Amino acid sequence: MQRGVKAVLFFLFIWALLSCSTFSPEYKKKSSRYGFTEHDVNGAQFEHRIYRNHVPVDNWLNVYIEGDGQPILQKKYIAHDPTSRTLLMMDMMALDKSAALYLGRPCYMGKAYAEECTNQYWTIHRYSPAVVDSMVAAVRQFTTPGLKLRLIGHSGGGVLAVLMAEQLPEVQAVVTIAAPLDIAAWTRLHHYTPLVGSLNPSLREPLLSSITQLHLSGGMDKNVPAWIVDSFTRRQKNAVHNSYPDNSHICCWASVWLQILDNLPQ
Repeated sequence: MQRGVKAVLFFLFIWALLSCSTFSPEYKKKSSRYGFTEHDVNGAQFEHRIYRNHVPVDNWLNVYIEGDGQPILQKKYIAHDPTSRTLLMMDMMALDKSAALYLGRPCYMGKAYAEECTNQYWTIHRYSPAVVDSMVAAVRQFTTPGLKLRLIGHSGGGVLAVLMAEQLPEVQAVVTIAAPLDIAAWTRLHHYTPLVGSLNPSLREPLLSSITQLHLSGGMDKNVPAWIVDSFTRRQKNAVHNSYPDNSHICCWASVWLQILDNLPQ
C-alpha cells in the first residue's frame, strides 16, 4: 500500500513539473525564430512579458494581445499555466511590417507562479479591472507624444483590447479576432462558470467614435459564433463587423492578416 501511495505521489509530482514547463520553451523558441526582443516590464500589479519586433517606431505602434490560452483543462481542471499553445498573435505579429509589440497577459508566459498571481486571474477574473489596469500601465511605458496605437487581440485578447482602449487616449484603432465581446452570452452558450469579477464590454459605454473598430468573426467558429460579435458591434460607433465564412476560431487568420493590416487607418 505504501509503495502504491509513493507511486501516485511521484506521478503527480512529474505531472506538475510538466504542467509548469510545457509552454515556456514554445514561446521562447517561436520568438527567437522571429527575431523578437524579449523584455519584462512592470504593470500596475503584475509583471508582463513583452516581445518587440525590430521595426523602428514612427507614428504607429501595433500592440498584439493573445487569447485566453488553456485556463481550464478537460473542461474541469484549472491549469497550472494558462499560456496559449497556438500563439496565433505572435505568428501574426511576425507578418507585420509596422513597429509592433506583443503584450503578455498577467500570469501568462512563465509568470503563473509569481507571488501576485493566483489562478483567478486566468479564470473568473481574467478580464478584471486589475488585469486591464496592469496591461494599460505596461503599454504606457512604450508610448511617446504623438504616438498612435492600434490594439489587436484574438479571442479573450480582443476583449482586453476593447477594455484597454477606454483608458488609452493614444488608441486610434481596435481590431478583435473571434472575440467573445459579450462574455455573459458566451459563458451561457457554453455552460461555463460566469466570469464573476470580469468586465463585460457589451455592458459598458461604447468606445469613442474617434476609435476605428474592426471586429472579425469566423463562419466556422464554434467557440465564438458570429452573432456574439455582431451584437456587440451594432452598439458601437465607427465599428465594422466582417465575417470570414471559411475561418474558424484559430484557422486561417494569418493568411488574410496582411490584407487586413493594409486597410487599417494609416
